[in-house]
Amino acid sequence: MKKNIILFTAGLAASVMLMNGCASQASASSQTTGAEVQTEAEAPEEEQTEAEEKQTEAEEKQIEAADEMRIWGTVLEAEDGRITVDNESQVSSQGEIILNISPESTYVLDGENGYPVDLEQVEPGYFEAYLGPVMSASLPPQNTPEMVIVNVPEGAAAPRYITADGAVEEKDGISVLKAVEGTEYPITADAQVLPYLTKNIVGLNDIEEGSRCLVWMNEEGSVEKLVLFAE
Repeated sequence: MKKNIILFTAGLAASVMLMNGCASQASASSQTTGAEVQTEAEAPEEEQTEAEEKQTEAEEKQIEAADEMRIWGTVLEAEDGRITVDNESQVSSQGEIILNISPESTYVLDGENGYPVDLEQVEPGYFEAYLGPVMSASLPPQNTPEMVIVNVPEGAAAPRYITADGAVEEKDGISVLKAVEGTEYPITADAQVLPYLTKNIVGLNDIEEGSRCLVWMNEEGSVEKLVLFAE
């Protein structure tokens, strides 16, 4: 009888040890599975990071485009290295603004042909300008613009000054130039493509990301003339 009790006790102990071993293996398996699930869950986070980086790049391009604020209105006078204008747009400060012309960094161009204009040749009338990033707090406010387009023929639209988002692309058989702020400009098949103040021969294939262009559009909104600025 005593021998039977000893054998029963030994068997019971072995069963308990076996159960503990199975439980440990199940726990280890569960931990491994959890680690695999965690690793798989990290993949969408990496994809999300890439999407955030692309969004940041797009926002940086929009900020770069916003630095070139476009205003328009009437030229009041031009003298002593500055053009005084009446800003009729909703951008920046409405009313009188003094545009300080920097010989090194400001283009003052004719709205009909894109040629440089001396201040004494600036005529009262319609203008468009692309402001620099800093507007003074003086009265009237002052700014050093990147581009001022003057002497625009009556009834004509001023050319647009844009920065290319990339190379010209073909869409449905039409050449399209996209600006950094997202606007797309279709280009006519016979559009003039000219360099700014050089005799170089340029074409649409010379436009790349960051290229600065002055574009004239027809009544349908397609580019019929483009002046490409050298970098």
